[in-house]
Amino acid sequence: MRVRLRPDTHYAPVPQGLYVAQGGRDFVLAGPPALHELVDGLLGPLTAGADLDELTAATGDPAARPVLAHVLGQLLQQGALLDLDALTVPAPDPRTAAEYADVLAHLESRSADPYRDFAALRAATVTVLGAGTDPATRTAVRTLRGAGVDDLPGGEAERTALTLRSAGWTVTVHTDDRYALIGDGTEPAALTGRIAAWLDARPHEAAPTPLSATLAGSLAAHTALDRLLGGPGRPGPLLIHGQQLTTRQLPALPARTAPEWSALAGLPGADGAPAADAASSPLGAAADAGAVPPDAAAVLGTLTPLTAPWTGLVVPGDDGPLPQLPVSLATVRPIGGDLLAGWGRTRAAAVLDAVLQALRVLAGRDRPSGPCPAGAVPAAGSTPTRFLLDGALRLPQAALTAPSPVAWEDLDSARQRSMWSVLDEWFHRDTTLTVRRLDGTGWCLAEVADTTGELRAAAWGADRSAALEAALTAAAAQAQADPGIRARLAAAGPATSVEHLTGDQAGAALTSLARHLADRGGTLRAVVRTHDPVLGPLPATAGRVWCA
Repeated sequence: MRVRLRPDTHYAPVPQGLYVAQGGRDFVLAGPPALHELVDGLLGPLTAGADLDELTAATGDPAARPVLAHVLGQLLQQGALLDLDALTVPAPDPRTAAEYADVLAHLESRSADPYRDFAALRAATVTVLGAGTDPATRTAVRTLRGAGVDDLPGGEAERTALTLRSAGWTVTVHTDDRYALIGDGTEPAALTGRIAAWLDARPHEAAPTPLSATLAGSLAAHTALDRLLGGPGRPGPLLIHGQQLTTRQLPALPARTAPEWSALAGLPGADGAPAADAASSPLGAAADAGAVPPDAAAVLGTLTPLTAPWTGLVVPGDDGPLPQLPVSLATVRPIGGDLLAGWGRTRAAAVLDAVLQALRVLAGRDRPSGPCPAGAVPAAGSTPTRFLLDGALRLPQAALTAPSPVAWEDLDSARQRSMWSVLDEWFHRDTTLTVRRLDGTGWCLAEVADTTGELRAAAWGADRSAALEAALTAAAAQAQADPGIRARLAAAGPATSVEHLTGDQAGAALTSLARHLADRGGTLRAVVRTHDPVLGPLPATAGRVWCA
């Protein structure tokens, strides 16, 4: 059997024997220090191609044959050697080999039958659709011709800067003055719109042109070459962005390319049971349970796709300059929207609050596909139960009691006193605190305001104590922020605090509020956005809630 060392194989002596690296893999061939000297002395015949007899003769020592047989067997098993006897197509003539030396070296490094693959490239036809003056098209044609593909019929591209097409596959390039995108022709318009929205929020991430288009053309051509040789292509679109022409592999896109809304079913009626006319997926399938409050960081981890760069619906803000004491602050920007702010006792809780606020904005901006009255309010939650609670508490409440003033001595927890002291002694805010109760439930709405009118915070709580603590914390968050962030915190409306409840508490609270509405002749109704054309199924529940 004749073998040849693959062109990209590297080796070096190590205490354990011989270190070998090839094709992105590496291993150690165990042996004595003399092993490196043996292999290095045979580099010439190994590079040219030789069999065991020729290699043994080159050493001048017949006793080396068993050692060489073992070494060749290990190198062949690890892919560092090319089995010349297994090739189905002979090497090209010297002139062709010299002209396409780089391509042949690449194939010899990667393929089990490199000359067969080279012959396939020489016989391939790739249709190139694109303007001949476009840098992506020029680069793609040059790259394909350099790899041996000469049959390149042309034409004008539609809706793309460049399209490469052959039997069974398509590679496309979308170019913009801020980015370039390599895909397979199935990318929805929503993806390019999403990328543009991220660049609106992060203009420093724009890529320079025409360099981005040139790189895109080269990468598209290499993807086409991979497909010509039977490769699977890329797992999803490839984005080029940034001043350094960074490439980012985006995830595969969902099959359905339109946003989808659905009526939320299984909504509780007056007795806590699902409503009789509910349709779609039952709420109970994803209802909360448990006696332990959810960990904000763990919840945030499940929502990672929402903030995934370039595909997510929410762009994280630059929070480095924001003060984080006594309350943590976070900013985000819903795609195509303005900056929003959230707060929390921890960093994770603040980010979660801001992300859910962004989902409410998006739910209020996007048009549901099903029936939805004008009075429906945007809502969001990490689960359907918390989403419904959030929406129910944001509905206009006619059954709130009159505001009841709260004095320092009326506070009943150290956290409440701490936040009031921060407002009074640190931020020098002369504040008033009131609380109102929602008749027929334990829920309360606490409100904080200062004498200047600049600071005004409100929060719901499952009881009086929880409402007071949440409102005072929200007020402290506003007080520590600059005027711009303060206005954004205030614009979010009353905090509903539903993400702090245990699963059991959330379920009981939803039943209680449903009964409260039923006593007044109303029933909760909701529509939720279930599918995004770029992300697919959404990990959080967001939509609109109303009382029918």
